[in-house]
Amino acid sequence: MGTRGGNARLRICTLLREKPLNANQLSNSLNLNYRTVKHHLETLTKNGFVAEIGTGYGKAYTLTEEFDRISGYLEEELGGKLK
Repeated sequence: MGTRGGNARLRICTLLREKPLNANQLSNSLNLNYRTVKHHLETLTKNGFVAEIGTGYGKAYTLTEEFDRISGYLEEELGGKLK
């Protein structure tokens, strides 16, 4: 999360804590470009923090157990910004 796109990935993860969402829903909710959201989702998926549910355009994303495992550390490092 400490990289250039860390803030956007943090915002994506914050929304995914509430419920699984697809890329379009995330893009609209965060007021971010769809392709930007897709890029961050690919990064989060590649690193094991987000998993895909379904296939195609409407596939949703959800947080993984790996994300849950590090979320306490993130909360501490970010001063409670991950809610």
